[in-house]
Order: sequence, then structure tokens, then C-alpha cells
Amino acid sequence: MKKIVLFLLLAFGAAKSSLATEWAWYYIYVQKEYIQGPWTRADLLGKRDDYAYLHPQPFEELFGSEQQDLVNAIFRHLREETPERYTFRSSLSVSVDTVVIRTEDSIPDFDAVKNELVASFVLNNFAAVKIIQPGKVSLYRLGDLTVPYMDLVLPATGQAHQSSDNVQIDTAALNPAIETTPEKPEKKLPVWLILSVGLNLVLIMFLLLRKRN
Repeated sequence: MKKIVLFLLLAFGAAKSSLATEWAWYYIYVQKEYIQGPWTRADLLGKRDDYAYLHPQPFEELFGSEQQDLVNAIFRHLREETPERYTFRSSLSVSVDTVVIRTEDSIPDFDAVKNELVASFVLNNFAAVKIIQPGKVSLYRLGDLTVPYMDLVLPATGQAHQSSDNVQIDTAALNPAIETTPEKPEKKLPVWLILSVGLNLVLIMFLLLRKRN
């Protein structure tokens, strides 16, 4: 009896944990250089010599209800995309709606790392990013980005999904129009084929009637 009860408890726990997880889409933002292209607001890019911007990369993973899981996943993908920027050791935590990153090492390309972290976390529904370094604590929000970020664009309307007064890029022109192949006219059966089928049917009926007689 005890084994049965234990088995039921384990099964219930497994079912409960499986219900607490779900597939979720999220984006990380990687700082890149873009020199040529159909930018609709190229003046923003032209303010920097390197024409840098934050490019979104989509991911889909199975998450639980813990915010820490999403934070760890975002940071892991950022390190995989630009490992040369994330050579520093760090620890991550979540304080209410703020992602806290603590490190004892120096961050070589601090501006790019800060931009990637802020865009990736804040545009995934966190309020801010706090970076704690030896002798320095800084809190960054979306308005602290020093490069523009590429917005997600709704294909049907071409309107930006996000909005920001100082950093948004309207990227409707970045998404090339999908070329549609014109519908081919419906092919009609040749007249000779229709006549041939009809004559064959008449011949078959004639032979059947003749056989009966």
C-alpha cells in the first residue's frame, strides 16, 4: 500500500512539474555593424562612425515560471553569439523586475556589452539592468542605449512592434517584400482529347449492345 501511495505522489509531482513549463519565444539583441542597406532612418546610424546597431536573434525554449531561467538563457546565448565580449566571470540574479549582474573582472568592450544586456533583458519585459563592478554600481534602462535597436515589424502593416523615442529604427524597409508568383491559368483539356474519350465511350457501348444481341 505504501508503494502505491509513493508511486501516486511521484506521478502527481511529475505531472505538476510538466504543467509548470511551457515553450516561450524570446529575443536577444547582438550589437553589429551595418554599413549598407535600405535603412529608413539612416541618420541614427550615421551618428556613429561604426554604424552599429542591435540586431535581434530569436530563440524558443521550454521554461518554467522562474524568471531566473529566462535570464540565464539570454545571457548564455549572448556569450555564444559574441564570446569575445564576455570573457569576464559573472553571477546573475533577479531583484523584483531588475536583472543584476555582478562581476569582479573588467569588461573589455563595456559599451557594447551594456547595450546587448540592456536591450536583451528590457525588451523581454524586465525593467532595468544593474551592473555591479568593483567600486561601481550602475543601473541602465532602455533610454541608456548608445546605439539604435532594430524593431520587430509586423509583416501585414509594416509598423514597428516596439516603440522608443530615442533609439528606435523603423525597419519596414529592411524586410524585402515577398515576391508572389502569379497564379497560372487553369489548363483546359484539349478538344481532341474530349472528342477521343467521347468516341471511345460510344464504341464501348456499341460493342456491349451488340454482344447482348
